[in-house]
Amino acid sequence: MKSIMAILLLIATLRACEDTDSDTDTDTGDTASSFTGDTGTPLVCDVAPCIPTDPNGFRIESQADLDALYTCTEIQGYVKIIEQGWVTTIDLPCLETTEQGFVIVDTSVSSISAPRYAEADGALAIQLNPNLTDLDGFPSLSNVNGVSILQNEGLISLEGIHGLTVRGTSHIENNPALCRSDVRAWLSSSTVLNLAPDGTVSPTDGIRHEGNDDGC
Repeated sequence: MKSIMAILLLIATLRACEDTDSDTDTDTGDTASSFTGDTGTPLVCDVAPCIPTDPNGFRIESQADLDALYTCTEIQGYVKIIEQGWVTTIDLPCLETTEQGFVIVDTSVSSISAPRYAEADGALAIQLNPNLTDLDGFPSLSNVNGVSILQNEGLISLEGIHGLTVRGTSHIENNPALCRSDVRAWLSSSTVLNLAPDGTVSPTDGIRHEGNDDGC
């Protein structure tokens, strides 16, 4: 009889633990979203926007600054990584939108991973990054307010940003390893629009694509 009672007590305890786990998961879902990242490890992303202490956005000057954006889904303001030679990898697995631009200038970055990044209410500016060979880290990017891809010595492909809708100017210049045929393919796949002073949108002439490799 005592054995039966002990078994019943054990079953009741296990059921109580299961209920507690279920409640905890529900509470977490109210404040964050989760998915499985590239490594197969569950990743919890922020639901609330990431708000910088600088009202204009996030200026990355240390690894801690970059790590602070790791779980950000929406960023208020810009992300600027300028003259930071220590930056070799940019990994933002949760990021979906930035309220302003995304700027990467004069770094040692060779790998960018922002697989969910879809929209920048500002320009995508990638300049003076000699180790960067492609833009495959932006597979979901569809809307930006301007593109500036300049003087990236190792850049050989634009495939990662095909299909963009660009509201504003497009400057893809002086990337010596980038074939002009790749630039033409990007232009064919994308839509570049000009935003007039009155707010109307029309096809733009603000496209400059000079100084890339003419020999391929």
